[in-house]
Amino acid sequence: MEGVAYACHEHRGMHMAIDSVHTEFLDDASRPVGPGENARIVLTDLDSRLMPLIRYELGDMGSYLDEPCACGRGLPLMQEIACRTRDVFEMRNGKRVVRAD
Repeated sequence: MEGVAYACHEHRGMHMAIDSVHTEFLDDASRPVGPGENARIVLTDLDSRLMPLIRYELGDMGSYLDEPCACGRGLPLMQEIACRTRDVFEMRNGKRVVRAD
């Protein structure tokens, strides 16, 4: 899958290519999260007829913004990728910690 999101010259995030990829931000129970919440990124390819990927989990975590971009494109924004799911550890008390390299 190519072209999931593209950088914006306003540097507020990346514009999601909603015409070719459906992007979901899901919690551990596969429920949608709200804007600004880091979650698993799950994609569905809308272009490939030969071998479509449906609800493909990348292993990336990130969030989306629910506000218009000043550039005027009108496409939704996602923030930069926060981390990989394998870099997140859950403590006994439920707190999540992201591994730093």
